[in-house]
Amino acid sequence: MRGQQVYAPRHRTEWLNKIGEAGVRRRAELFYQPLDALRGLRQAVRKDLLAESRKPLERLGPRVRSIPLDIILGGGSRVCS
Repeated sequence: MRGQQVYAPRHRTEWLNKIGEAGVRRRAELFYQPLDALRGLRQAVRKDLLAESRKPLERLGPRVRSIPLDIILGGGSRVCS
């Protein structure tokens, strides 16, 4: 995971301490705020998606079954109606 430590919360202080200029360090600290928010959101969405994936397909309705698999997997460029 080369190059990703700078984003990891456990390595954050180490990387911020390497920045010599106070203004640049402060901007870096501010850039971590949306990253942290997105991480929390990503975890919440992942949890919800996993819960939905465990539900039987019949409970989701006939419309879900009509979506082509290539669109669900991101390989198609067709538009669903």
